[in-house]
Amino acid sequence: MNQAWRFDVFAGDGLLKLAQLDAQIHLDELTDDIDDATKIEIRDRRTAKMMQYPIVIIVSVPKLSNRKSVYVEEIAAAGAAIQNLLLAAHEEGLATFWATGKIARSEKTKTFLNIAEDEEIIGVVRVGYPNAGEIAEKWREAREPVARKLNWHQA
Repeated sequence: MNQAWRFDVFAGDGLLKLAQLDAQIHLDELTDDIDDATKIEIRDRRTAKMMQYPIVIIVSVPKLSNRKSVYVEEIAAAGAAIQNLLLAAHEEGLATFWATGKIARSEKTKTFLNIAEDEEIIGVVRVGYPNAGEIAEKWREAREPVARKLNWHQA
């Protein structure tokens, strides 16, 4: 069984530090002509966005092998671990959101987490409580039917 993944779990003050890092990553991309009021608004918006979830989990995969096939298996195993996490959270009545974004691609994040340069962040999983009355079906409307993703080869 391949367990080549790492989960860094953030809550409370740790989550606030992660949210501040996310805000800084976004601010670093701005041009010099952006005024201070706009920067403060961006910082506050980015921080609030990350803090709306009580738990955020960053999932990374170390590059354990130079063989591409093994590395692909490591990525797939970590993806399966994330999916298992999402299913377990759902079973407990929690809402989840799996994404990546700038925070996953930034070298600042790797430094913050003290992970190796060749390690890949493959997920930023937000975990929280569903909004009362929110209809889960609205997320499924845009999804392509599974039947369009299947190719049968029987001969």
